[in-house]
Amino acid sequence: MNASVPEAGDDAFGSLIAPILTATFFERYFERDVLHVARGDAAYFAGLYGVACVEDALVLGANDPDHFALIKRDATAVTRENMTSERSVVRSRSAHQASRSLVDPRSVLAAFAEGRTLNIKDASAYHPPLAQLCNRIQVQLGFYIQTNVYFTPAATQGFGIHYDTHDTLIAQIEGEKNWQVYDPVVSLPLETQRFCKSVHDGKLGTPRTIRLEAGDSLYIPHGFPHEAMTTEHRSLHVTFAISPLRVVDLLDSLMQLAARGDVELRRALLPGWHRDPTFAARLSARLAELMPRAIAPDRIPLAAEFAFNEVFAATRPPAAGAFKALAAFETMRSCTRIRLRDDTPFHLRDRGDRLDIVLAAKVVSVPATALAGFARLQAGTATFAEIEAVLPAGTGTTFVRTLVVEGLILVDE
Repeated sequence: MNASVPEAGDDAFGSLIAPILTATFFERYFERDVLHVARGDAAYFAGLYGVACVEDALVLGANDPDHFALIKRDATAVTRENMTSERSVVRSRSAHQASRSLVDPRSVLAAFAEGRTLNIKDASAYHPPLAQLCNRIQVQLGFYIQTNVYFTPAATQGFGIHYDTHDTLIAQIEGEKNWQVYDPVVSLPLETQRFCKSVHDGKLGTPRTIRLEAGDSLYIPHGFPHEAMTTEHRSLHVTFAISPLRVVDLLDSLMQLAARGDVELRRALLPGWHRDPTFAARLSARLAELMPRAIAPDRIPLAAEFAFNEVFAATRPPAAGAFKALAAFETMRSCTRIRLRDDTPFHLRDRGDRLDIVLAAKVVSVPATALAGFARLQAGTATFAEIEAVLPAGTGTTFVRTLVVEGLILVDE
């Protein structure tokens, strides 16, 4: 099959690694080893992205120069000033409106012709189908996913050897790249443990060489140093940056929660602590008393929720089908069919008499009785009459309208 945006109910993540099963991937490869899926099908990702999408991004993202970079190994990156042009408005002097710096496609093209790779950061901001796929993966796995695009001229290299502090899953759209991937020199590094050429170069062993062709996928866990160079053809690939919650993220949330409830964790260290030879032992003893409660099992669900909310704060809400759903809602009848979207990540937070719907960058509070409506929708497509049947009398329309406006459901006309 071609990997366009999967249909509702499909294995969104699995579409990127097929025929490898998602369960197999997480058992054998995730955070453990490199996976190269060679398909021999250059058109596999044809429905996902293409050069025309790059050109669209240069127009749609013109106001966001920081989302674009022009890079070449061992060369200084193109400055913002050399990638943009000043655009004024008509009658700017009389209107007293300042000009703006916009990405200039002509400057980008000239740099590309000189051998520089075009990097589009957070590419799904300018390509809704990519955003939709990222959201579906988030719904499926609970991971935050960001896409970055790399468009590289023939026989050139954008980045030198490095490792990432997030896992990467590469979808090769066009052309080929020869990858050199090394075993990790730092296992599962944090963001503060970035690759340092002077420190890590001498620790690299023999790399594995992977030729990535159009239609192939390549998974590289974070901490695996790598570099890539195009062949005699230009290359276009989309990188899915995979950011799951980690144990350290949960521990951070646990400490924040513990400090809210225990004033001892909020106290300042006493003057001169840095010269006190007994400081380390005394603090260790005190923390040994405080930590069992801080990491008690009953604290973990709330800490996990706090950490998970950060994922939703970075999520991009979808718009596709929103106005159609609203129009269908306005003519809704008892037999109208309603279903949850699979590209709108959300989770529910029980507040007793209220139910919080945690969405992209916002929280919507509804009566706790709405939980029965969600339960019915999570069981599958329902008619409006079936939704009304599980909710208090007269609340069905308000419930459905809230979900339509928040982009949570689709309404079949």
